[in-house]
Amino acid sequence: TGSQGSTIGGVGILLSPSASGNLLSVEKITDRIIVAELSSNPQTAFIACYCPTNTNDEKLADNFYSGLKGVTVSVPFHSFLIIAGDFNDQIGRDDALFAYNKGTSRNGLKH
Repeated sequence: TGSQGSTIGGVGILLSPSASGNLLSVEKITDRIIVAELSSNPQTAFIACYCPTNTNDEKLADNFYSGLKGVTVSVPFHSFLIIAGDFNDQIGRDDALFAYNKGTSRNGLKH
């Protein structure tokens, strides 16, 4: 899902043929968040997201996390919830061994 008319950017979900047969719905929340619901026992909600980098303005990050929280809390409690994506951040210790980046960005500190 990118901006209207755009084929650049956005986020998507790739399903196997057997999983796509269980697809109930797909909803684009924003250019950075998409939700797919799959028929299973329990029903599965799969959220794919692409977090803004810490070089984007703070309002964009705030809107992203608000949207992610909103869609997360809207998933029925009894559903199996999977959240996957590119969070553009490092979580955990600031000095983790073998990390690609040193330190934690403002996304990891704030959210």
